[in-house]
Amino acid sequence: MLPWLKNKIYCAHQKYIMQQFLEPPKDFKKPEKCILNQRYNMDHFRHSAVYALITRFISLVSDSIQGLPFGNAPDPSDNCKRLLSILERAHQIFKETPPIARDVRYGNPSFRTFVQKLRENCTAWHREILPEQYQDATIELDVYFLDMFGSEKRLDYGTGHELNFICWIFSFIRLSILSERDDFINVGLRLFPAYLQLAQDIQNIYTLEPAGSHGAWSMDDYNMLPFVWGSSQLINRRLKPTDIFFPEKLVEHKDNLYIMMIQNITTVKTGDLRITSPFLSEIHLQQDANWTRIHTGMMKHYQNEVLCKWPIMQHFWFGNIIPFK
Repeated sequence: MLPWLKNKIYCAHQKYIMQQFLEPPKDFKKPEKCILNQRYNMDHFRHSAVYALITRFISLVSDSIQGLPFGNAPDPSDNCKRLLSILERAHQIFKETPPIARDVRYGNPSFRTFVQKLRENCTAWHREILPEQYQDATIELDVYFLDMFGSEKRLDYGTGHELNFICWIFSFIRLSILSERDDFINVGLRLFPAYLQLAQDIQNIYTLEPAGSHGAWSMDDYNMLPFVWGSSQLINRRLKPTDIFFPEKLVEHKDNLYIMMIQNITTVKTGDLRITSPFLSEIHLQQDANWTRIHTGMMKHYQNEVLCKWPIMQHFWFGNIIPFK
């Protein structure tokens, strides 16, 4: 891991760098779920180096893409291109796996076929990008990759699955496969938008059930991270917080994660955004609302509603790349 990155990753108390996480693990193992106890294990996790590193990673990406539209993304590194290629191949498999006719509201079984096809290919895809000494890391990378598109068993998708994308990308950072400054920018401006577009297509076409959604009082039925990174993109841009209620004002700002989410919400849910998304609307209608305040609030909301929620974190996978210690 490069020195500039080491200097940015600290433990929760900011007293010392978590040295054991700055170098790649020497071996790998099949990930397992370790947050089995709501009180003890969650308290342990909230005070762990892993929690601090995940939140710091999200903040680093936020800082890297502040004020930047997708079009300002730097040229991707070779390894970033390889990860983009994996997402493109996954999207192609999705296009080749149409939903079957089924008279139910949620959960098209074709999603299971899609995941099975990914399972048949993802190990080889990962080995293409991994150097020789890390070839065995596929046992951990495959788990995060397959789980970041939704639950094959329950036919649902939620913020816990979205979190697996973070783990997938963070794994490549721990292995120094993504290590340049521009890689962090491209996580927010290239890799995550590609993943989000595929995730939205999966949600909408396979009609996956929202996992753990609070309905109208959630930010979105499925995703939360785009609001964190997307609000950072909008800092110091011309778009005002209240402009999200006027579709014509969003056209020139569509190269943004936040606007991707707003446009998807207005496409999937018919009606005025103030009615279909009252929680989101309440944030934007506050008199002192600005994108810096919104971004700060979104980051806190993500920590409280995702990383500190046992119903979500009980499904979190721990291996040697992201250990429970």
